[in-house]
Amino acid sequence: MTSPSVDSSGAGTRNNWSSSSSSTVTVSTSTSNGLCVLVIGYETPGATQPHVTSVTSSHLTFTKYANYAPGSTNKVAVEIWTAPISGTLSSEVITVNTSVNVDDGCIIGFGVNGCYSNAAPFDNNIGLPATNYGIGNPIVTYSTSQADDLLLFTQCGDKATSGGSNPVGWTTVATASNSGAALFCGLGVFVKSVSSAQIIQAVTNPTGAINSDSVALVTAFTADNATLAKARRMVMILD
Repeated sequence: MTSPSVDSSGAGTRNNWSSSSSSTVTVSTSTSNGLCVLVIGYETPGATQPHVTSVTSSHLTFTKYANYAPGSTNKVAVEIWTAPISGTLSSEVITVNTSVNVDDGCIIGFGVNGCYSNAAPFDNNIGLPATNYGIGNPIVTYSTSQADDLLLFTQCGDKATSGGSNPVGWTTVATASNSGAALFCGLGVFVKSVSSAQIIQAVTNPTGAINSDSVALVTAFTADNATLAKARRMVMILD
């Protein structure tokens, strides 16, 4: 079985989201009936941690998959939202709203094709999403349960270069950089196709800003029937 893949139309990015609680990104896809994925990163120094309250567009219904906001000094956070696509997207304008103004934010949107279920597209390993944060480039340790996965690694921080570049063996989906307000924001999204379950693997960004207040996250889209795989593992245990 082939692991999922990023749609050939590439990614849409938003680099100039500053001092506001709303922004947009435009996404197109070329393969029918895929999955729209939004990776949203932002920072906001101050007492209140923002969070995304809604993601909307004319033809998509989005669901929040992850919100990693560990409470760092500058309230750096990354979120992932997804929506099944009926047909293809042609310059679909997607609006992101947050609970309070972000200082600087970036958005990367793209299509993923080949998931077993667009309603439940992620590997069901209990440790996913795997996360870490710190100054510089946090190391994320992760495992997966399904074999045919598209791994996703993202990093966001409060420097324009925090998004960094792809680790060895990974491919860049897109990077975004914003220097519009008091602090800055950098966001990178990278993927890797695998054909076997990953057991206690680690990844880190090789070139993100070393003095950045950063968060990092790994998850996986799967082409496998996660429910069936779980049932098989239970049968093996009982045997």
